[in-house]
Amino acid sequence: MGREKELAQLHELLKNHQRVAIASISGMGGVGKTELSRRYAHANKSAYPGGICWLEVPTENVGIQILRFAENNLGLILPEEEDLLA
Repeated sequence: MGREKELAQLHELLKNHQRVAIASISGMGGVGKTELSRRYAHANKSAYPGGICWLEVPTENVGIQILRFAENNLGLILPEEEDLLA
């Protein structure tokens, strides 16, 4: 893939946080942002024993995705969805 430098930079950015690491990758469509992210997550999943939360930004409201993740993985009880959209 030839993205070793980018993978190393992403790893350096994320490994310095003890609790929560949030990163975003931006750029023009079609340059490989999603593939870079997926490869990083797969190659480094053992470094994140708490898990990795993958959000699809263009497909749905990110806040709703985070709440659904918390509901499904952390036992959070959410109000009805229509209350969340208000």
